[in-house]
Amino acid sequence: MRFLTKDELPLVQLLIQNDIADNVYRASAIVVGLELASLPTDEERLARARLYRDHRNSGENATVSFAKAIKGEVVA
Repeated sequence: MRFLTKDELPLVQLLIQNDIADNVYRASAIVVGLELASLPTDEERLARARLYRDHRNSGENATVSFAKAIKGEVVA
C-alpha cells in the first residue's frame, strides 16, 4: 500500500459515507485500485465504486473486480 495523494484522501471518506467500504484501509485500496481521483465528479466515482462492489459481491477477486469496474462492465 502506498500513501494517498491530496486528491485521493477525501475520496476515502466519500466511500465510507456511501457504504462502499467499511473502513479506511479498504476505502484506500478501492480509491487507488479504481483510479477514482482520475474521474471528474463524485457521481462518476461512486458509480465506478458501486460497479466494483457489485463484482466483489458476486464472488470476483479484487483485481478482476477493479479491472471490470474501470471498463464499466456490469455484473451479469
